[in-house]
Amino acid sequence: MKDRPDTNSTTGGIAGGNSPLIAGGKDVLLALETSGKTASFAVLEDDRPLKGAYALVCEVMTNFSVQQKDSFPLWISQWLSEIGIPLGRLTGVAVSMGPGSFTGLRVGLSLAKGICLAQNIPLWAVPTLQAMARALPPTDSLLCPTTIARSGECYAALYSNALGEVQELEPAFVADARTLVEHLSADILQGEDTLQHDARLTGHAWIWGEGVSAMQHDLEPLLGKDQHIQQGDLFLPRASAIARLAQIQIARGEAPAPPDLEPFYLKSFPG
Repeated sequence: MKDRPDTNSTTGGIAGGNSPLIAGGKDVLLALETSGKTASFAVLEDDRPLKGAYALVCEVMTNFSVQQKDSFPLWISQWLSEIGIPLGRLTGVAVSMGPGSFTGLRVGLSLAKGICLAQNIPLWAVPTLQAMARALPPTDSLLCPTTIARSGECYAALYSNALGEVQELEPAFVADARTLVEHLSADILQGEDTLQHDARLTGHAWIWGEGVSAMQHDLEPLLGKDQHIQQGDLFLPRASAIARLAQIQIARGEAPAPPDLEPFYLKSFPG
């Protein structure tokens, strides 16, 4: 086993080095998530005969320090070699496009672009916050995933998935603790434009992610009794969630990302 950063992995079973997990001839999708302090990659295979229905083969997570950002491409290459998947077997790459860490997003997107260019395969760009919302089971609660912005602020968006389909209620925005709570309130709804199943009407909210963790001390006193900060591995940004959302894009016949794709930053890159 090659040396690598501290990792958590979920696989279909790795018997040993260079043991292939995917049968020849199947489409193979690599997904990258690098928006925060934890990075991950996932490999999915096309679960034929259901064309476009991908099954998770493995997912590996690691702490994403400054030093590990520099070695991330090598880390991915070592792991793919370990599970017996050469880059030439990939038929597509999905990447988290933000909002999130400036440096992390650039590392992930640069690697994804490089692989796609070298292998002449399509790139699928996935909104980070939407993927985080889609990773959770259906709930009547308002969903508010967050990623890290600058000090004292987070990137956030509002979603509902009470009907089993994630619906965007408010696109990504930048907020401090007080502004975030204002966005969670049903008071901002616009009367006739409000949907009957709009999750903001329930008064319940799940807020999670690295963005809210950084402001938890300021945020908790402002939350209502049914607005809860959620923590744990389930609530981390995950490459498997990026892959699942890319899978939907593929199934819908959406066009791949253009070669000049840039990360979704929301704020200007610090000079």
